[in-house]
Amino acid sequence: MNNFHPITELVFFSSMLAGLMLVNHPIYVGISLIGAALVLLRLKNEKTIRRELLGYFALFVLMAALNPLFVRKGATPLIFINGKAVTLEAVFFGLDSSLRLLAGIIWCRALSASMTSERLFCLTGRLSPRITAILMMTVGFVPKLLRQSRQLSDCNPDNSNGDNITLMSRIKRKMRIFSALVTRTIEDGMSAADSMSARGFELGGRTSYSRFRFRRKDALFIAVSAVFIFLTTVYSDSAEVSFYPIIKFPDCSETVIVLSVSVSVTFLLPVISDLIINHKKKEACRNGAD
Repeated sequence: MNNFHPITELVFFSSMLAGLMLVNHPIYVGISLIGAALVLLRLKNEKTIRRELLGYFALFVLMAALNPLFVRKGATPLIFINGKAVTLEAVFFGLDSSLRLLAGIIWCRALSASMTSERLFCLTGRLSPRITAILMMTVGFVPKLLRQSRQLSDCNPDNSNGDNITLMSRIKRKMRIFSALVTRTIEDGMSAADSMSARGFELGGRTSYSRFRFRRKDALFIAVSAVFIFLTTVYSDSAEVSFYPIIKFPDCSETVIVLSVSVSVTFLLPVISDLIINHKKKEACRNGAD
């Protein structure tokens, strides 16, 4: 997705999330979940994503297990716990809602990984440079604060022996680190304010620059996303699955096929495009080396 214009990325992720909210079908939700995982794997380091996916899977198992224990709806009891029935409909509804939430979280995680501060500035810089600057500073504040906290923690180790570390000594050490972190943050803020004032940030008539260019592939991808949103809006009602009081799948299977194929094509386009571009870059590097 990094090879596309920021507007294209925003339209793509918005269409994926909109389809996830409109279409209530397990097959569609499962395909959307697979697409979100593939896109996220293309954007982030594979080792880091594996740990995140394990955490997401644990959340999925927890939510899927809790729903049938607390929801007593449904006409097909499976087992009885303390005289209360665990129904088949509640189990399937818990699986479906957990998959839907998991897919939404992964799509939002992929959007967060793709939408860097530079891309955010490209989207909002022309509309309001001041608001964009505030957003960029806010987005980068927490990671910078955590990075500085780790640096101060490494520079201020506990001088006590391993056997004599007490709770009070740990609290004092944390307070020293916190005090130094607050002081450093205030100093960095004053330096940034002075730098912005010296560069004429308060003056009017500011211009914005972006290295991103809107190309034909962006227009093509936005058109594909628009077709996907249109199909999702038209066929969402006819593809809805009812879980209560009994599980009822829609009679029109062609609708599910159309929606499944459309979402598969939509999320596969950026993945295939990234693979092709990376292959061309490798070929160019090999030819340059030769």
